[in-house]
Order: sequence, then structure tokens, then C-alpha cells
Amino acid sequence: MKRFRRPALGGAPGQLDKALLIGLGLLLVVLVRWLAPEPAERPRTAGTATALPVPSSGSPALSASPGAGLIASPTPAITPTRTADPPYWRVSSGGAGVNMRAAPSTSAQIVLQLDDGQVVTNLDETRSADGLTWRHVAYGDIEGWIAAELLQPQHD
Repeated sequence: MKRFRRPALGGAPGQLDKALLIGLGLLLVVLVRWLAPEPAERPRTAGTATALPVPSSGSPALSASPGAGLIASPTPAITPTRTADPPYWRVSSGGAGVNMRAAPSTSAQIVLQLDDGQVVTNLDETRSADGLTWRHVAYGDIEGWIAAELLQPQHD
């Protein structure tokens, strides 16, 4: 029975195996160094976020130097912010004026009629009723509700 040997590529038998082992060893060394902890002069803190820098293309970037860019400084939590309502609203109905009502409803009692351009104080309350969004406002000492579509922000 004849034994078949794998032909050696480019040299004596076994040289290819040695070259592959050396190459894999070097690759392992590079990976270990790249993933190694950063130097002691930059101490890590507990809870530090781990992140890769992201270029404008949206894919993670690999740094040119081993270990660089792997540890990012902690970033504050992103919380959705609601746009603050202005302190005042200006009546803007297209010339017809508006009715300030006792409750957020088109059938509620009218407590005051206001002309376009008049400014009311925002009481920071919003409700939905009758298919409209209503804002709680005050004109002097009189409080009431006006449909939001009839009000424009007034910041001064």
C-alpha cells in the first residue's frame, strides 16, 4: 500500500505548516496588543462606556493604533426634551377674534371675547376635546381655554 504525501509548496515538506503557524502567531500577537488595556497614565473609571468612533458613513471605524478609540468617556444619557411652551400666547384668528371658554369645549360657556393681537398668559395646561387641542390661559384675572390653533407663541 502506497502512502500519499501532500506536495510541499515552495520548499521542503513541513515549511508551509511552519509558515502558517508563524503567521497565525503574529496575527494573534497583533490582536492581543490591539485589544490590550490602555496605559496606566489614563486610569479607567467604573461605568465607562465602551464604544468605537463612528465616521460619517455610519459604520464603525478601526483605529490606526492598537487600542485607540475603544474606550470612550462617559456620555450623559440622552433624554427626550420637550420644547417648552412660551410664557405667553398671542391671539391669531385671521381677524375674527376668539372666544375664551370656561372649559376646553366648543359648547362651554364663553367667559371673554378677545381680538387678534391680544396677548394671554400661558398657564401650562393642554387638553384635547371636540377634536381640538385647547390651551389653558389667563387674560388679566380671567382664566379660560382657547383652541391652540388660534394662538401663536409670544416670547416677550
